[in-house]
Amino acid sequence: MTPSEQEDRLMRIRRGGCDIEGRWRLADGEVVVECSYGADRARVDGAPPARVAELLIARLAFAAMGGRVEPLMH
Repeated sequence: MTPSEQEDRLMRIRRGGCDIEGRWRLADGEVVVECSYGADRARVDGAPPARVAELLIARLAFAAMGGRVEPLMH
């Protein structure tokens, strides 16, 4: 793991009129996110890590607001 993979990065996204702030990092080929709605992780598998983080944070917010989400990893 490189030093840049260990550093948390801050992300702010806007979904459904809400501003959501979260932290994410790349660790062993997975994006790990944490925000006020919870935490999640997913493999990158060639996708841009920042985009994976954005989608994970949006999924956490959607689920917290009562939305139904399917697991990304089995």
